[in-house]
Amino acid sequence: MSKHISLCGLVAAACVVSSTASAQVASAIVRIGDAPAGTGAGVTITSISGAAANEAGGVGVRVTLSNTNAAFWGHATSTAGSILREEQLGISGYDQTAFEGFFGIADSGSLSYSPTCTDLMTLATGLDCAWLDSTPIAVEEQPIPTLAGKKYRFASRPGITPSGIPYWVSGINDIATNANEGNGLFFGVGQTVILKTGDPSPAPLTSLLGSSAADFDVRFSKNGTHNISVITTTDPTTADTHLVIDGAIVLDAGGSRISEGQPVSVSAGGMVGENWSNFSSLGVNEAGDWFAAGDTSAATTIDGFIVKNGVILYREGNVLGGLTLVGNVPTSPGAYMNDAGDIGFAWDTTGSITGIFLNSTLLLKEGDPVDFDNDGIVEATSIFKAASGIASMSVGNKDMFFQATVTVAGTDVSCVLKIALPSTPTTSFCEGDAVGTTCLGCGNNGAPGKGCANFAFVGGGQLAASGIAGASAGTDTLVLTATDITGPGLFFQADGVAGSPVTFGDGMLCATIGIIRMGVVFPSGGGVASYPGGLTPNPIHIAGGALAGQTKHYQCWYRDAGETSPGVSFCTPSTFNLTQGVSLTWGP
Repeated sequence: MSKHISLCGLVAAACVVSSTASAQVASAIVRIGDAPAGTGAGVTITSISGAAANEAGGVGVRVTLSNTNAAFWGHATSTAGSILREEQLGISGYDQTAFEGFFGIADSGSLSYSPTCTDLMTLATGLDCAWLDSTPIAVEEQPIPTLAGKKYRFASRPGITPSGIPYWVSGINDIATNANEGNGLFFGVGQTVILKTGDPSPAPLTSLLGSSAADFDVRFSKNGTHNISVITTTDPTTADTHLVIDGAIVLDAGGSRISEGQPVSVSAGGMVGENWSNFSSLGVNEAGDWFAAGDTSAATTIDGFIVKNGVILYREGNVLGGLTLVGNVPTSPGAYMNDAGDIGFAWDTTGSITGIFLNSTLLLKEGDPVDFDNDGIVEATSIFKAASGIASMSVGNKDMFFQATVTVAGTDVSCVLKIALPSTPTTSFCEGDAVGTTCLGCGNNGAPGKGCANFAFVGGGQLAASGIAGASAGTDTLVLTATDITGPGLFFQADGVAGSPVTFGDGMLCATIGIIRMGVVFPSGGGVASYPGGLTPNPIHIAGGALAGQTKHYQCWYRDAGETSPGVSFCTPSTFNLTQGVSLTWGP
């Protein structure tokens, strides 16, 4: 729900302003029995097996249809989905016969997935492949272009970065002898080998990567800058598993290697005699924040954990949302971290009650009613029964998604549930839409809720905030995102706003009192830049020095240098512009 509030007493003519907040209602976005758009008439969904979110508000879901075809349902920028891709015959020289349950969806809507194929030239059947949309990238029995004399034995567990770079794990065989040479992690349409069996282990190890060098639990950050994986080496089996980021073994907060058999540092939350043991769900973002789930060598009543940036945040036996955590983070649906650093996970609790959490907040528990018909209102007869689907937990920039069983009027039905991410309420100000204010640079009013028009986007640039503004480590997941901007953006914070807007370049400056310049981020090709991001990874509470209880104001100042003709700037000679602003109050 949103409402419009006048803050003109604070910002004079610089507003109409709006404040937004969202309730965490669990809604089923797709269900068994649905007749989805985008396929044949009368075709319904008969099974669901996995979900994947992107960073643009979109989601994909692996489904099976009543015509027996495997398919992906979803949308690139919303949850109003349709069939995105359905297995087909005669595509790029292959017949597709199935889709693996593991896949990824980019911000553009591109899909990285693994169908089973028949080669229409050789008639070889049952080929395991990795595809990007309608293009096969890696095909079983085909040569690996980046490894001379080698061929693919399988291609599995594909994913894709939000920016659109596919990755997958493949088995490697020698072409001449057909000998099994282990496996490797591959990245991009150029099939770059990130790591493979037989490579030297990371320092300080003196071993080699083992036969299962690339574990299937691997993730890349939004733009592919970082990757996190679990590797197996030729070290003794009690010490051969290691958590690796960008090819280096990760250290915990006390400097201990996060490797099987290595001690968990006291400063990481370890107990006397406790060693790292196993790892499951993983994640890393562009800022270099990372997490892993797993267990240690501690007693089985306290060994399950989630570690982030080298510190155990949650472990078995902790109480979250009034529920006591029991066991490890289950692989169904697992855990996932988005680019803002929010971690979504399921965890069983005392009484065999499954809880669904985002960071330390309980969002849903087994036995709670949900919104099964997706109208935004929970129904007393629709009860959350279980989370399901291996690695089906996925967290985007707006919502959490996971596969679930819901009991509807006594009947169990499989579906995918969506829960909006908790966020700090924000207030928009300095909107150059001629409703509250008028852009005076050259009469370049923008669209409602945005700044003044720029040379590429007549609606102007817009600043939005997502996540939680928590003024301490581990609670600050706030991300500022500027959209429809035309050049590198300087994100800045202010303690107060001007009594009336100041014409500044092609836009308006309102956040003027106690300015702190936090950092510059270059936008993507779509005119989108987020802070923290790029070369400015510091969390906002550090960059701006915000303390709990303080209200801060933010704008983005960006280059606006388009020429209407050679040597003539878009609006004023200054060639820069600003988004509108957002205000928010920091929590602890």
